[in-house]
Amino acid sequence: MAAPTPAPLVRRPALVAELQAIIRGHLLTAVVAAAGYGKTSLARLALTDAPDAIWYVAQPWESAEFAAPLINEIRRLRPDFGRVTLALAVRRPRGAGGAWAQRLGASFGSELHNAGAPLTLVIDDAHFLADDPTFAEFLRGAMRTLPARVRIVLLGRRLPDIPLGEWMAHGDATIVEADRLRFDTMETAALARALDVAVPSHELERIRLQFEGWPAGLALTLSGGNRPIPSAHGTLNAATAYLIEASLRDLPAPLQAFLEATCVYQTLAPDILDRDPQLPDAVRRLRDLQRAGTMLEVLPGNRFRVHSLLRDALLERVNGERGAVALAELNRRAALASEAAHAISPALFHWEHAEDTPGTIRFLRTHAYDLFANGHGERAVQLARKIAATDATAESVRAQLEGMLARQRGEPGAAELFEHALRSGSDAGDERGVLALRALLTEDRLARREPLALAELDDLRSFARDAGPLLESDVRTFAGWAHALRHDYTEARASARAARELAAGDVIRDARGAALEAYAATAAGDFAGADAALNRVLRELEGGEHVVLLANTLAWYARCALLWGDVAAARDYAEQGEALARKLALSAELAGLNLALAEIAGHAGDRTAARDFGAAATRFAASAWYAGDRDRTPRLVELYAARAAYL
Repeated sequence: MAAPTPAPLVRRPALVAELQAIIRGHLLTAVVAAAGYGKTSLARLALTDAPDAIWYVAQPWESAEFAAPLINEIRRLRPDFGRVTLALAVRRPRGAGGAWAQRLGASFGSELHNAGAPLTLVIDDAHFLADDPTFAEFLRGAMRTLPARVRIVLLGRRLPDIPLGEWMAHGDATIVEADRLRFDTMETAALARALDVAVPSHELERIRLQFEGWPAGLALTLSGGNRPIPSAHGTLNAATAYLIEASLRDLPAPLQAFLEATCVYQTLAPDILDRDPQLPDAVRRLRDLQRAGTMLEVLPGNRFRVHSLLRDALLERVNGERGAVALAELNRRAALASEAAHAISPALFHWEHAEDTPGTIRFLRTHAYDLFANGHGERAVQLARKIAATDATAESVRAQLEGMLARQRGEPGAAELFEHALRSGSDAGDERGVLALRALLTEDRLARREPLALAELDDLRSFARDAGPLLESDVRTFAGWAHALRHDYTEARASARAARELAAGDVIRDARGAALEAYAATAAGDFAGADAALNRVLRELEGGEHVVLLANTLAWYARCALLWGDVAAARDYAEQGEALARKLALSAELAGLNLALAEIAGHAGDRTAARDFGAAATRFAASAWYAGDRDRTPRLVELYAARAAYL
């Protein structure tokens, strides 16, 4: 939702009314101008009375990964929005190009049809995404499916590569450029009066022409003059001098130090800043800056942003006075604070600029699962490769992340990479990293139906107890599957229940435990118990955003229901799961779901459906997670086709 609108120096009611009419009349409105043209202030004035306005401020680290934060902003107003689009974004396939990004945008536009009342979506600081071809193609796809009651407003210094001319020709889009935002003579005079500066009319016109109506430049020169200005920080140009000397000169030293210490942040979130022990009373400092009239903008969610001109000037001052080493240290502190607040995306961004190899390696190792869960797997791998090229201590993390990426893509070589990472980690004495890698290898061996000694799992579990309940839950699940492979379904079920208890609300581990429990219960003949285990987790997933996990659970439900003899229920679950998995391009799930649908068609004697679903199952079989599914799919497809023909 739109943030509070600050009181402007010059309200410009005619321009505000014009922008309101433009936004109402077009699906997409782009307001494009350099810093200091008042794009954000103008848009906020135009949308002051719009209860349906949603404000997403793009961040530099969100290039190619903008979908999740964009959807989260919309969820402030529409809590259930964007589940499918978010799942698509998280499961971005390797080498995904324009077609995939357009599909992502089309899904976004389609889901907006279900968002209810009209919406105005503002994408501020869009220039941070301008070089991202994914964002450009995303907009192309979204414009094809955008409902008529939704409006998009782009604010930025430049635009992505979108067919704006084509959209304008069709009347779907328009652009408001710097020429329209420039101050005219009357507005320049109003600005001078607001600044309480007495300037002759002819001099005002000269200044306006000199700055070509640039609002910030006019304010700067009316306040301090367009010339080099000596200061305590050396000779500065007029813009920097104004922003540093005029904006900060009346601030107490602690507030100036606070602004310098936080200049590497794009947005200031108190819950992150409080994690930096060198930034005491961050909330109070922010409030003091607001009261002092500093160029501080209030954002939704109790966040703040220093105006980009002031922030750039602060970065320039820090770099000039203390050098790049000081900026790297500020990024290191910001990375630690973001990590402590579990803000993984900004933490990764700051670690990339922190010039702290040991800290970055530790971050990548500790938050490997978080990075992949947040869609940063490829970026994490790239960073690990870069570090490992010059520092051997990163080799274990590099191999681990590359193995996780290979496994996520269904590519060969994951086990070899995990084993290499394990050897490298053992040589480096990284005990916690070794434990996580042993768990990864155990899961990989189970997927290949490789028998595991129970003593080996007991040994792993004893180590996992010291690493926390979630890792112990994983090991309990692995032990359960090892028991199931030995046909000891009583022990398998007990392990599943223990794993779910240890999960303590962790949705992913609870769902994995439920699948094991349902499998063991079905094999033991307790169909009601299996149904109850899956039904509980299915209800939880249907109300959340774990769409991929939902598709996986539907696949388990369909295949178990077939074993129970409940063909009608199996068809419902399989059809729902197949539609969802197809939309999300979940190849591994599509193999099992199409196999279930082929079996259902076999029961019904539908030869055409059995053939078609069987062909689809065969096509996706190579991507199946479990080796057993990969091996038996062709034979089962033949069986189901024969059954359909016989019936």
